[in-house]
Amino acid sequence: MGVRVRRQTEINRGAVSVGSAAVTLAEKLLGTLRDRHILVIGSGEMGLLVTQALCAKDLTAIYVANRTYERAVMLAEKIGGRAVNFRDLYRYIALSDVVISCTAAPHPVIRTEDIREVMEKRLWPLDPAPRHLILIDIAQPRDIEDEVRSVEGVHLFTIDDLRSINDAAMDSRRSEADRARGIIDEELDRFVRLLRRTAADETLALLYTWAESIRIRERDRALARLGEEDDRTVEVIDDLTRALTKKLLSDATAAIRASAECGDTARAESLMRAITRGEPCFQNDE
Repeated sequence: MGVRVRRQTEINRGAVSVGSAAVTLAEKLLGTLRDRHILVIGSGEMGLLVTQALCAKDLTAIYVANRTYERAVMLAEKIGGRAVNFRDLYRYIALSDVVISCTAAPHPVIRTEDIREVMEKRLWPLDPAPRHLILIDIAQPRDIEDEVRSVEGVHLFTIDDLRSINDAAMDSRRSEADRARGIIDEELDRFVRLLRRTAADETLALLYTWAESIRIRERDRALARLGEEDDRTVEVIDDLTRALTKKLLSDATAAIRASAECGDTARAESLMRAITRGEPCFQNDE
């Protein structure tokens, strides 16, 4: 059921966490993250969510920076990225297309003047302007000074910019949830019918056991009346009695199955008793 819901709906699509929304925003701004260099600053829970979302994007490199280098190494090893020593932070910012910052620092870790120097290093001799740098700050409190917006080529986005992405994703998932509920109801109905059909099989097994005992008895009587019989005669009589039994029970079988699948097991059992014991199917309460 779960596989069918995921296959036939888009309930898993779209960012619903801040970390995945940051990655969605970066992809939207650049068109694709394929062959890009992304630096993630912070290796806590949010950093893990961001890097996990990035892993599916076919990047050239994911850099992970943290003030405690050992923690950066641990996260980088989990996602196949490269750990960055915090003292080399700005060198790797210069190498990156996108920087996503999500530390727990109580003060900014990326300052305007340092970014200004970084952007000068991103200017190649024949370029008219520095290569654009996207900074996404999802930390609370903020990791990046707001004044970096004044630096040419720098585009700063904060957690407020991600809310619209999350809201759109949640709206989409709510819509898909309605479709998912329809699939679940359909599968549940199918499962209930299967259970009821199993109950019908038990009732029919009793009916066919009763009918088979009569068939064998009457077959043997017929063969005895014929006197000497050869194998061909036995085969013909046996096939005939089997066919008659199946034919006689076909309507009863269909009625018992239909009653059981509708949840009316009492009616199914009543039909079986009417055939095997001669009891009336419907009793008048008057």
